[in-house]
This record gives sequence, structure tokens and C-alpha cells, in this order.
Amino acid sequence: FGIRILDEAQQCIEELQCPEYYSEIVKEAINLALDKGPNFIDPLVRLLEHLHTKKIFKTEDLKTGCLLYAALLEDIGIDLPLAPALFGEVVARLSLSNGLSFEVVEEILKAVEDAYFRKGILDAVMKTMGGNSSGQAILSSHAVVIDACNKLLK
Repeated sequence: FGIRILDEAQQCIEELQCPEYYSEIVKEAINLALDKGPNFIDPLVRLLEHLHTKKIFKTEDLKTGCLLYAALLEDIGIDLPLAPALFGEVVARLSLSNGLSFEVVEEILKAVEDAYFRKGILDAVMKTMGGNSSGQAILSSHAVVIDACNKLLK
């Protein structure tokens, strides 16, 4: 996050010429940003949205990167108690920008074993989506997914 110029960050990633590692880059970017705290969510989301919009990262890269991060959350969440909620906000914002489909939320929750962490993620997703008119529309059209997510909390 030393690079705040999105085009410069894009150029660095393009120069790697390793699309098979893009999901790892997504995971590490999420990890680094959440480790640094809430002030780094906006730059993270802007970076991921930019790289997705420019077709550097595919939706599948974002999804896989989020699932990889979710699998680490058990260990990370002990040291970073805000990580589940911050991660939920990132997932919601990527969903709002069409970087992720809302159905990925259920997959992410399944990748997290700890019910407390699942709740933190889902609460943040619902709060972030609910605070936005587009998000409210997504929530109302995905009642089945939300029910499935709520069942994972029990």
C-alpha cells in the first residue's frame, strides 16, 4: 500500500506476468490491508475494483483470493479481532461493485469454521449492503442465500 497510484500498481502487477498468482495477490492484499486497520479498507477496495475493471483480475481471482483469506481467518482473527468485520465489509463492497457475486458470501462463510467469525463477517456484509440502495436491492433478490448464510451461524 505504498503505491497509492492505481495505474502504477496495475503496471507492477501486469509486469509480473503471472495471472495464475492473482488470487494469491488478492489474498495478500486483503491480509495486508486488514492488518494495517480500517483506514486501509478504502484503498484496498479501490485497488481491487480498479484491477477488476481494467480486466487484470477476473471475478474468479477475487473470489478465490477471498476464499483463501477466509481459510486463514481462524489464525488471523485471534490477533486481529476486527478482521472478520473488516473482511465482511470488503466482501460487501466488492459485491456492490460487481467484483463478486453475492453468492460468494455463503462460500466464504463455509470456509470459516468459527461461528463467531462467521457472524462478524455476515453482520458486516449485511450492514454494508443495507446501507446502500443498490445493496438493498441485492439483499432483497438474494433471500435464499441470506437464509443459507444465517443457517451457517447456528
